[in-house]
Amino acid sequence: MTSATATPSVRLHSLDGLRGLAAAIVVVHHALMANAVLYDHSATWPSWSWVALHTPAYLLWAGAEAVTLFFVLSGFVLAAQACREGFTWRSYYPSRLVRLYLPVWASIALAGALFLAIHRTAPAGASSLLLEHRDQQIGDTFKDLILLAGTSMLNGPLWSLRWEVAFSLLLPVYVLAGRWSATSRARAAAVAAGLTLVMVVGIATHVLALQYLPVFGFGTLLFFHQDLNSALAPRLAHGLTAPALAVVAGCLMMPVVVAGWVIQPPAGAASAGKILVVFGSILWIVLALHWPPLRSFLTMPVLRWLGSRSFTIYLVHQPIIVTAAFVFDLAGRPALLLAVTAPIVLVTSEAFFRCVERPAHALSRRLVRRDTRQTSAARMR
Repeated sequence: MTSATATPSVRLHSLDGLRGLAAAIVVVHHALMANAVLYDHSATWPSWSWVALHTPAYLLWAGAEAVTLFFVLSGFVLAAQACREGFTWRSYYPSRLVRLYLPVWASIALAGALFLAIHRTAPAGASSLLLEHRDQQIGDTFKDLILLAGTSMLNGPLWSLRWEVAFSLLLPVYVLAGRWSATSRARAAAVAAGLTLVMVVGIATHVLALQYLPVFGFGTLLFFHQDLNSALAPRLAHGLTAPALAVVAGCLMMPVVVAGWVIQPPAGAASAGKILVVFGSILWIVLALHWPPLRSFLTMPVLRWLGSRSFTIYLVHQPIIVTAAFVFDLAGRPALLLAVTAPIVLVTSEAFFRCVERPAHALSRRLVRRDTRQTSAARMR
């Protein structure tokens, strides 16, 4: 078993595995979303709907919560990149935008091809997800190419890329705030309180930018205060501290479900619970970095593979799931829909990674190397 003082590379591999696990959860989420019955909150025991909505089984398909985890991870990883030796903002922007937009554009082409190729008649048990895809107008998807102006439902997961791009453009602001907070615990607390307040305002006013952009800030803050979570490492290596924190993190990732065990959650509880999900995501990252059993699990080859393909899986899975639901009339059989589409998603993701994402990464790295050469040449003059 890896020690609590594992090397940084091992710890970052565990974050890859965490990302891969989150990607798998999102796939399950959308396969189940094709069935409207699963969203029947009046369901009673022993129905599958009751189990999915009112027990810890919810974590297996907590897609929205997994996206929050993606956002926090992005804040952490991009802050680490910005603090790396040799990093320059001049090379960062073109390389980052290439990495994001080329795969996004290719996924739009794939989703558009599937939409045009398959006649879509809503099957029995179709959920709002399938109805939205049935009624999609292909002309509405041009804004998907830009992302920042909003997205259509042709490839639903692109909604989150809108905020990923916005965060990437605003990264200098996040890094400045993180560095400012790193000088004292009081400043760190002030930044965390400010991010939370912005989220509260965003939830109350339904302003999406205020709801989602602070989430990346928590990841950035976590990076600049690794000394705090590293101090936990000895405690996480032994005893019950880590299992107890894992239980807390699991509960924070499904706050409405947990609240439902005690009281009838009031209207709007799901929105308010978004803040708790952020803190649950932070805890999972800390545990992934410093709890040896979890780190060993997350560095398993299959999860590391999923992590390396997570962006591709995220981009291609929903058009495949939706198309299969229409073609094979599987909206009323979510387990079968998942069984049919999961292998297709994985194979397509591997092909997409090799043909699109990996070349995009290579081009991104070339842009960085070219900037490095130009900078070195300018210094030698």
